[in-house]
Amino acid sequence: MSVFSKPCGSRREELLFKCRKIGHLLASAPARRVGVLPLLVLMLWCGGCAHGSRISNTARGSIYERSTVQFDRTVLFKPAESERPEYQLAPLLLEQVLAPAGLPQPPQAVYYWRTFAQCQGRVLEQFNYVWFQRGTRPADKIPQGVRITLDPGGKPVVWEVLRDPTGTRVLFVSQSLEAMAMTNGPAVMPGRRFWVERPVDEAPDVVVARILDDAPAVMGPTVYLESGSQAVSTLICRCMEAQAREVEATGIYRLARLDETVMRWLIKDKNPGMARWLPGEPADDLARWLHVGPH
Repeated sequence: MSVFSKPCGSRREELLFKCRKIGHLLASAPARRVGVLPLLVLMLWCGGCAHGSRISNTARGSIYERSTVQFDRTVLFKPAESERPEYQLAPLLLEQVLAPAGLPQPPQAVYYWRTFAQCQGRVLEQFNYVWFQRGTRPADKIPQGVRITLDPGGKPVVWEVLRDPTGTRVLFVSQSLEAMAMTNGPAVMPGRRFWVERPVDEAPDVVVARILDDAPAVMGPTVYLESGSQAVSTLICRCMEAQAREVEATGIYRLARLDETVMRWLIKDKNPGMARWLPGEPADDLARWLHVGPH
């Protein structure tokens, strides 16, 4: 049975994100005193083309290349042990260590919340995890994160990176979804590597970086973070072979529920993709990004 269908460009997401920012601005007392004309200007600022932008072959190639990265020295950050689902699905953060820099410290906290996605009439649960780059001022916090979409049985099938240096929407997909796509389509689309990916002209700013093994049980991913930038080099299932030669230290990070203060920081973030992650937003339609039905 087909699970996904129809595309959508990130330009539309950016416009929606800007309009949501306007909503927060207009809700403030100063904004209510401004009047109608500035509102019209802001509405025009939200207007424009709603088509996604094509990612260059160079950018797409860099995503594929990073997906098989091997780190020499790393530090591992993990949540505390718990049987609660938010802990079981929480990511292991494996951060690269580059000499002569000292060992990195864990993020102050990893914040989580639940959202829901649509998939051909089905509602799928999602767990969102976000942390902030160290050394930034509170007003300039730069978030990084991963969102995990579960199948109806509660197992992870799609992983999404919040922020990629190329501006691409980077996804990782389970082997079970890829196998389903293979049974429903004649071939991998031109310019793509995997069956589950839509044609480039339908989802020009979406890239599936790699296919992950299906986990034998519910578990979070291992996220490989570049030293300093916190960019996600790759993401794998914990059940897969590690892509790090040495783990020099292990630390525990604090897993915390999303609160109003952190929510305000996320609303201020300039990454347009952040809009579809926030709680209370309309459910993301995964059918617009991935395809396992007939091509």
